[in-house]
Amino acid sequence: MRGRLILLAALWSVFGVLAGLIIRGDGPRRLDGAISRYVVEHRQPWLTTTMGAVTQLGSLVVLVPLLVAVGLWVGGTYRTWRPLIFLTAAGGGVALLNACTKLLVARPRPGSGALLDVEGYGFPSGHTAQAAAGWLAVATLLGGLSRDPTRRVALHAGAVVVILGVGFSRVYLGVHAPTDVLGGLLLGVAWLGGVLVVSDFVKGSRGDRGPRAPCGARRDVTGRRPECEGSSLPPRRTTR
Repeated sequence: MRGRLILLAALWSVFGVLAGLIIRGDGPRRLDGAISRYVVEHRQPWLTTTMGAVTQLGSLVVLVPLLVAVGLWVGGTYRTWRPLIFLTAAGGGVALLNACTKLLVARPRPGSGALLDVEGYGFPSGHTAQAAAGWLAVATLLGGLSRDPTRRVALHAGAVVVILGVGFSRVYLGVHAPTDVLGGLLLGVAWLGGVLVVSDFVKGSRGDRGPRAPCGARRDVTGRRPECEGSSLPPRRTTR
């Protein structure tokens, strides 16, 4: 827990420093401009179409149904509302925090080269923040239900690929500067980290060790489905 708190404090500190630099007007404008120009100059029709689709993976239009569906599915399987509450806190919380941060920093979006008609301020990138918190939350929840480390790594690797794709798409489409995307990434990961710390604290205060592999699917030698030792979730519902 201590290591997680230190990492969480470091993430929020870096985000705070970056936001402070941008508010003061000391942000890396030249680096932002150089990266954005290079990306714009190397656009390709097929890549533009691909990035238009990839960027939607960080939108609330995609994430809200995803988080609700996963939360209800896992919660229904284990007869608990906690998965849905966790995903709602991760996705809904970061969207609200992102909106407030945009108003506080009030950084304009790139002045030219945008392929999408968007409004509002640029820092941090909302799509990137939402993708980071949302997709990593799903990977963390589903990975926590598996005893297979390969599956957990694959889930998190898939989430990281989606997040990086969304972040790059925002720069490629000309609607965000690279530091907007960096800020969104930091915000999303830091917020999810905070949600996980609070979740672990609540579980610890209840003497709850958290979810384990789906024990309801296993049978002992008598044919019964025993509960998992230390599991915070009831046995999985089954039908006969």
